[in-house]
Amino acid sequence: MWCEIMKGIPAAIVALVIGCIAAAIAYRQYKVAHARFMLDLFEKRHEIYLYTATFLTELVLERPMEPHDVGIFRGRTAAAPFLFKREIADFLKDVSDQAAHADRDRAAAAAWATEQLDVLKTRFMPYMDLSDWR
Repeated sequence: MWCEIMKGIPAAIVALVIGCIAAAIAYRQYKVAHARFMLDLFEKRHEIYLYTATFLTELVLERPMEPHDVGIFRGRTAAAPFLFKREIADFLKDVSDQAAHADRDRAAAAAWATEQLDVLKTRFMPYMDLSDWR
């Protein structure tokens, strides 16, 4: 009986080693897939951040806003509710609303946009931080 058990030990060890190797490969694949997901998410968020910064800069420069400019901004930032928490989506709506009414008082809109540019990085930083990607 012990002889039969001893014959099966090498096969069990080989199966255990193969199982451990497969688990290590699967874990690495998970980490790569997670990092790729985070990179894709970052790129989408970064695109909205850059477009918002550009749009606010145009308001600061008191550039006349056409209705189609506001429409383009809303279109380019339409994915925000899916990529950010509600506070950023609400902020982007405020930006588009301010731009839509900027022709009433360009100086006030420029002052508001300047304030928003000053805190834009702080608003977006929790969503753009790369330190948690391990």
